[in-house]
Amino acid sequence: MVFHEIDKITSVFIHLAPPILTYCLRWKFRHDFAIEVKPTLINFVLIPLVPYLLWQALYYLKGPIQY
Repeated sequence: MVFHEIDKITSVFIHLAPPILTYCLRWKFRHDFAIEVKPTLINFVLIPLVPYLLWQALYYLKGPIQY
């Protein structure tokens, strides 16, 4: 890790934030949720796929940033 380069720190944050959030939601905050989610294909694949496909479509329409 290079702490004095903002590009490196941003990359580390982008790659570590989702696993940390998933861990916290699964193990730290699970007693706060009273709703039990049944592991079905719709709940675990299709519903999360909708925001991802929306992000992909918007990224495709916008295109990558050119410096």
